[in-house]
Amino acid sequence: MEATALLKAEHSSVKRMLAVLERVCGRIERGDRPATYDLEGIVEFLQVFADRHHHGKEEGVLFPALVAAGLPRSVGPIPVLLAEHDEARACVRGLAEGFRSFSAGGDGTRIVDDARAFISLLILHIRKEEIVIFPIADERFNALRQGVLIEGFKRLAAGRLEEGAVHRFLRMLERLERAYPTAPALPLERTSGPA
Repeated sequence: MEATALLKAEHSSVKRMLAVLERVCGRIERGDRPATYDLEGIVEFLQVFADRHHHGKEEGVLFPALVAAGLPRSVGPIPVLLAEHDEARACVRGLAEGFRSFSAGGDGTRIVDDARAFISLLILHIRKEEIVIFPIADERFNALRQGVLIEGFKRLAAGRLEEGAVHRFLRMLERLERAYPTAPALPLERTSGPA
């Protein structure tokens, strides 16, 4: 198994949470007030699963391995991706603050704008990793080195998350997907012509 396959699976979970966040934004725009518990869960998922767990693997294992394999650390994709990790962290801190204000009765307009900017940032960031960095890693690392990366991911995760945390976050994601489902597609209306 390639180490990047594990990271892509985590990307899939992050993108699912971003879709939930978009649906929460839609509800806020319609005047709904999502449960504080749900908003806190989204922030926790983004801070712990997406950042500490996932970005931690990239920053602590994958990127250093790529630098050791010859990719420059100061120019090119790695510094760009690291800067985007920092930007994402700042966005999530802003979301957390905005959600607290909203839960206390504040206006949701700004958090909707901030959330959508964050969603765009992370979607583009994930695309860059999957199109640029992951293929480089797959090309440069043989099966033995891939195994070393995977072991590094496991050690890093064990030091950063309590046992069972990843499963807890995935269950939380599933619960939030049920609480904020995708709207069913509307049938196309007939505009003219025979049936």
